[in-house]
Amino acid sequence: MKNTLTSLPLKLLIIFAITISINSCWSDDFTRTKEIQFINNQELLLDSKNDNYNLQIRLSKINKPPKWYGIQQCSKYHSFIINGNKTAFIAYKLETLISVLTNLENKNIEMRSEQWKKANFYIAFENKDSLSTLQQHNVIINELINICNLKIDSTYRNVSIKNIKIRNHKIFNEYKTSDNTKKSTSIYSSPNLEINNSSLVQIASFINRLSENRYQYTGSDTNKYTLDIKTISRKDTLKLSKALEGIGLYSTDTYENILFLTITDKTIKINK
Repeated sequence: MKNTLTSLPLKLLIIFAITISINSCWSDDFTRTKEIQFINNQELLLDSKNDNYNLQIRLSKINKPPKWYGIQQCSKYHSFIINGNKTAFIAYKLETLISVLTNLENKNIEMRSEQWKKANFYIAFENKDSLSTLQQHNVIINELINICNLKIDSTYRNVSIKNIKIRNHKIFNEYKTSDNTKKSTSIYSSPNLEINNSSLVQIASFINRLSENRYQYTGSDTNKYTLDIKTISRKDTLKLSKALEGIGLYSTDTYENILFLTITDKTIKINK
């Protein structure tokens, strides 16, 4: 596979909605000076400027967030910031960046490069010429894999997916949220998952992120629910199945052909 996203199915490059939480560790005390201090602490790998965009790729030297203005940065470290035509990804692992930029699950991306496996990247992108989201993501991914001397191979695999469904409407309706204006959130404190004001699509997505198995909801229910799923386990499917049954849900197995990406180091050929 060539080092370009043009060979990937376009449906995987659909613009995804980005929601930025107002309640985060970034406070009004944030200053440009402190931002510059943080950025300059990261090792510069690429600084590309042209008529279309500015792109900086830096290697994060620290795995824990710094203290800006005395407050430990938490929820916005290992996340992104959008400010007009500027986007910043802060302390992302490479496979997570690829996941976000291709709208493909982390579970579908295999990182085989030992050199970059534990690396965290800081990406700053400024769109100067109305590039589409697809074009911006193409630029970032291609520059990343080129500067790291990597390649991305794609393949399709037939995998098992658990479809969440409503078993008992009477029981599940007890969790229906009356105020649909509140933000959807999830809090996982092992082994319990607390979900607030979320649709079944969002509930399935939260469970999918935690579980080693794959979960989805493809039905038509758009109501919002607030509930606790007790004893959720990443590996124990039986426990999770019983927990779902306790709130009026269940899951059925199906198989789908899904795209997987494998990130590896380029092979260096030595001419003899």
